[in-house]
Amino acid sequence: MKQKVNLFLLFLMLFVGVGQNVWGQSNTFTSKLGSGQLDNSNLSWKLTKTTKGTGKQQTITYNLSLTGYGTFSYSTDVPWANLSGTDYRILITHLEIGATTTTGYVNANNNNISVGANAFQGYTALKDVTLNNKGTIGNGAFKNCTHLVRVTIGPGQKSFANASSVSDAPFYGCSNLLQVNTPGSEAAYSAFLSLENLEYLTDSSYGTPEGKRFLREGRNTGGASIPEGITEIPNCAFRYFTNIKHIGIPSTVTDIPDNNFANHTYLTQVTLNNTGTVGNGAFKNCSALTQVNLGEGVTGFEHASSSSDYPFYGCSNLSTVKTKDLAKYCTISNLEYLTSSSYGTASEKTLMIKGTTHSSTSELVIPEGVQTISKYAFRYFSNVTKIKLPSTMAEIANQNFMDHTYLTEITVPSTVTNVGFEAFSGCTALQTVTLNNTGTVGYYAFKDCSALTRVNIGGVKEFKYYDSGFYHYPFYGCSKLATINVTDLKAFCSISGLQYLTDSSYGTAAKNPLMVNGSVHSSTSELIIPEGVTSISQYAFKYFSNVMKIKLPSTMTKITNYNFANHTYLTQINLPSTVTSVGSDAFSG
Repeated sequence: MKQKVNLFLLFLMLFVGVGQNVWGQSNTFTSKLGSGQLDNSNLSWKLTKTTKGTGKQQTITYNLSLTGYGTFSYSTDVPWANLSGTDYRILITHLEIGATTTTGYVNANNNNISVGANAFQGYTALKDVTLNNKGTIGNGAFKNCTHLVRVTIGPGQKSFANASSVSDAPFYGCSNLLQVNTPGSEAAYSAFLSLENLEYLTDSSYGTPEGKRFLREGRNTGGASIPEGITEIPNCAFRYFTNIKHIGIPSTVTDIPDNNFANHTYLTQVTLNNTGTVGNGAFKNCSALTQVNLGEGVTGFEHASSSSDYPFYGCSNLSTVKTKDLAKYCTISNLEYLTSSSYGTASEKTLMIKGTTHSSTSELVIPEGVQTISKYAFRYFSNVTKIKLPSTMAEIANQNFMDHTYLTEITVPSTVTNVGFEAFSGCTALQTVTLNNTGTVGYYAFKDCSALTRVNIGGVKEFKYYDSGFYHYPFYGCSKLATINVTDLKAFCSISGLQYLTDSSYGTAAKNPLMVNGSVHSSTSELIIPEGVTSISQYAFKYFSNVMKIKLPSTMTKITNYNFANHTYLTQINLPSTVTSVGSDAFSG
């Protein structure tokens, strides 16, 4: 107790001396400051006096160590309580709470200082505050400090107290607070990002201006590469900083929470190295965002139940997607929330791979090992016009490439069994399709591919056309499809539902020249059906204007009903002696 009294007397004596020699009215000042209380702190004060009549200012900095006096709180006795106008005797323009030296911050974790509620409320002379204390900053601590311009967050600062209302936020009414600064160290930067209730400082909803600048060691920065080791990023951490154009998420972050970066209207580019998912509305209404860089760890975008929950909803200028790893990119779940304009991004995009823009004249080769491709993965990329799928793919899912309006050419490998429902429907620029798959082609698989002129047929077994009482012809609306190239004529003859490719009644062109192994069959030559064929699919050659003569193999024993009906170009057919039965209307029309 004696030591505390002695410290307090020493403190009083210090300011009495200063007041008598420099400031005047020292006793009044000292008693007022003495009623303020701090606990275990180092406090640096810059005291400024304007000499009346001359307008000259003098600033002296004192480092005061006050111990054992509780928590510093606002009262009407603080030295700035009744100051107004230009009649200031004492101006505290710069305040540092926490251990400081001329070379930086030291022993930050030893400064368990709490700044009480409304401690500096209404002190309009305060311009610059440095917070480096381990304790909390209380409700309204700097409320209505209308001339406060800059707040620096040191590595020791831990939290802002929970505010029960907006007006209780620590910087409520600080209408000129336009700079938030951190020291240059990564530790200080990490402390800033770990600050509890950080939004009370950054978010204009809590009483500060919208147009702030984020500084590192007092210098302007155009980006915010978040340090490795950070696992969570506070909401609104960079939302109102006009100079933060690029944010980089480290791999130590797993999932990005819902709305984490929503309404960061100054953000133009984001790099996602996180190793999990991107939440609903995570970048919603980032209207200036133009580019998203995807690292190797992103696994998916969370399913959204409504349009306003899409992760990039309202990012109408988002037109560039860059990926480091094309194989991993293909497997990102709900990728369409990034690529498709239906979910709030630009209608025309550019794909970049490892920093290079993919050439629109080159085939995009999907790496071996990829087994599935996320829906709409390449739908809106104007520079992805040709795609080569890997041999490791087993299936093309329903609507997988639907409405990829820039796609002109696609090759389906033999390892793919099935091409799903509407898999390529609406690919209006698609001109050439190679089907080497060994299974089915689904309902409406190529519906409304209005530019399609050629289909190369490999090992397809069936074209599906009927489901749940409705007809869904696989090439419906392909009115320019006039060329069919067959690599295996024997297999071609036995394809189920073949007429839905060849017959113009089902949406293809009326005249289809037949090609065999890349060569147009001569209309003057006999089309020889290979030995081993036992039956020919109905209307297999109905609309081929260059198929005028057909020689059937000895392995055929029967011609079914309507087998060659309405083959209007057919002038000659040779039936082997092995044929014992010709069905009803087999050659009618």
